[in-house]
Amino acid sequence: MFCKYIGLQLKRVTKVFPSVLLTAILLTGTLGLILYMVLNMNASSEDKQKAKIGLVGDLSDSYLELGMHALQNLDSTRFSVEFFPMSEEEARQQLELGELTAYARIPDDLVESIMSGENSKITYVTSSGSAEMVTLLSQELMEVVSELLVEAQNAIYGMQRLLRQNGRKDILWEATDEINLRYFDLILARTDFYELEIVGVSNQLSLAGYYVCSMMLFFLLLWGIACSPLFVKQDLAMQKLLKSRGQSIRGQVAGEYTGYVVLMLMSFWAIGVALLLAANVAGITVPEWESAGIGEQLQFILSTLPVAAVIAAMQFFLFELVSGIVSGVLLQFLSAVCLGYVSGCFYPISFLPEGIQRLASVLPTGIALEYLNQSMLGELSVGGIAAMMGYAALFLGLTMVMRKQRGMVC
Repeated sequence: MFCKYIGLQLKRVTKVFPSVLLTAILLTGTLGLILYMVLNMNASSEDKQKAKIGLVGDLSDSYLELGMHALQNLDSTRFSVEFFPMSEEEARQQLELGELTAYARIPDDLVESIMSGENSKITYVTSSGSAEMVTLLSQELMEVVSELLVEAQNAIYGMQRLLRQNGRKDILWEATDEINLRYFDLILARTDFYELEIVGVSNQLSLAGYYVCSMMLFFLLLWGIACSPLFVKQDLAMQKLLKSRGQSIRGQVAGEYTGYVVLMLMSFWAIGVALLLAANVAGITVPEWESAGIGEQLQFILSTLPVAAVIAAMQFFLFELVSGIVSGVLLQFLSAVCLGYVSGCFYPISFLPEGIQRLASVLPTGIALEYLNQSMLGELSVGGIAAMMGYAALFLGLTMVMRKQRGMVC
């Protein structure tokens, strides 16, 4: 009888599959648009743009021209800072319009003052009260350059004084040229002093990879809204009748849950595989999949089975808590938004306070997102699967308890 009941549930979900799939496609389009907006905003955000600094003053000195050429063509700052010679009036206007990060007023006797050790000051002008990231970083850069210049001068003049005191003026200028060249080599090669390791925004994933996982989880969380008319029960007359004919509460819940999971996976996998194939044809990928084949990507889609199982069990329990379609839709929506936010679907979990991170680590949705992140990296989380299966069993048990309390006798 249990097998017949599962068969009936599967027939039931098969009949509504086309309409539910259409709803899922619309939901996917909405989430895809959100994902595109997030990635586009990140790509065009201020911290991804070069700092634009205007240079005001006479730049015709050969040493200044040589320095500018080195900054724009040889030094690593060329990837983060752009310099634009202009008049002070133009610089002020562009700064007010937000087209410049700042501008530097260079005194006419800058080179002569540096060579004599007096160091005329360069005036660095930013917009009033500016606290933008690029502005703060450029101010930090100015402080570093100033300190580097002063310390280099101290070393060079100290070396010259030592040679004069020891009667070696004959090699003074040769030694000065050599120490200058050494400083140039050290400054231009300073990026070789450290190793850069990109750890990603969260769980070692890139922003694109992280949001692919989070949008997949949020899609499953919103799935309960589309299925509320199908699984919210206004009364339990049919279930009581089935109980009187020998179909236990456990059998009923297991059969209905099986149909719900199958319906969810049929739609989710169909859309996921279609999007994956379309992305490969269009050449769209995430950094984690740059060296992965289509087989590994399809394996990632199929690995969402335990995630779908625990989300379906949680939503099935929520269906049992209400007796109206409107209240069912509202409950599914509120739970999706709240759990999605706390678990890191909207903001990377590493951006959230430590208290929320600890809470997310024990929530079924937080565990599910962590599992998806590891699956994206090609890792298998046995602990995550066990935790999700434990939560699924807990929710199904609570569903049986709620159905019994709503008037059915075990």
